[in-house]
Amino acid sequence: MKEKLIFPDHRSASNRFPKSALIIIVSVTIISFFGFAFVGIGESELDPIVLFIIIPVFIAFSIIPFILFFQFTSRSKKTILDPDTQSIELWEGKKQIKSFRFTEISSFLQSRYTYTVRSKNNTRTVIVYTVISPEAPDIVFAESTNPVIARNFAETFAKTLKTSLTSEKGETRDPHELDLPFYKRPGLEFDAFSVPEFKKESALSWEEKEEAYLVSSKYNPSFYKWIGSVISIVSFLVLNLVFGSALELNVFYWESFPPDVWQLVFLGGTILVALVPVSFVYFQGLRTKEIVLSKDKITSPSGSMNYDQMEEIYLDNGDIVCIGDEFHLRVSLFFFCDNEYYEAVKNAVFYGIMTQARGKGGTDSAKFATES
Repeated sequence: MKEKLIFPDHRSASNRFPKSALIIIVSVTIISFFGFAFVGIGESELDPIVLFIIIPVFIAFSIIPFILFFQFTSRSKKTILDPDTQSIELWEGKKQIKSFRFTEISSFLQSRYTYTVRSKNNTRTVIVYTVISPEAPDIVFAESTNPVIARNFAETFAKTLKTSLTSEKGETRDPHELDLPFYKRPGLEFDAFSVPEFKKESALSWEEKEEAYLVSSKYNPSFYKWIGSVISIVSFLVLNLVFGSALELNVFYWESFPPDVWQLVFLGGTILVALVPVSFVYFQGLRTKEIVLSKDKITSPSGSMNYDQMEEIYLDNGDIVCIGDEFHLRVSLFFFCDNEYYEAVKNAVFYGIMTQARGKGGTDSAKFATES
């Protein structure tokens, strides 16, 4: 018997913390109620009228969390993928609203939709990544606000039903291709490559060193330094004027010079805390920033990943994301280069991986026109 796979909707997944909090509240309330009742009954001097008034209040507070918990669970949606019965079940709360036989679905698509959340002070757009099918265009089989999780959901459906999967870019993969590293997929056409080049003002460079390719960066914008300095100065003033005044330890309370030990400790502590933002910015600017593409893996400050584990590479909010079934690597480009060069760096990384994995030169190598 194979295990059923459950896919909650994105709202239910994000409500796990409130549900856990409600369970804790319910437990604490029940324990408090029985404890109070035990003490109240055992206390001979306690007026029965007081018990008559307070005990119902405790009962009400015990019931309210159950009602709230029921509201959460009754509105939640989920999809159950059952390999034993060869069916896909759609549930809303405890009610099954629809089901499909595996034979009714011949393919899946990755898609997305957006909605706007408005609050008192601002609005934000939520992107929800979905798994749908042309055979049931109005049904969302699985969804998540995390694109990596949504991608894994889509592959799970396609593998379980042994159907094709089409990405948002329109790339269709058959079931046997889903676990292939991206550089081994059939149908990819590559011409003879040219070495990536970057504009001088990008502070980026491409070099080959000891059978590895390096994408290096000397990106160190003065704007970030200015922002870091301003934050450090403001932090120092706030710490001294607010906390220093409250504790009577800032310079306005010095009665002698040098001041006493606690005033010196406070001054030194505020200086160290205030230096954190500007030190962080300078550290990011001066440290060695490299993406190393060796024969079998990519290495970056955030970690490393073997090429055979990579099934997809894409850009996501300034990160190069390398996706695999069991492992994902995010390479942040925020302090690596200006955002206008993000695509060029991704292409260079893609080119390096293809060249190392499929051989240098020939029709199996990649060609990318990066910034020149």
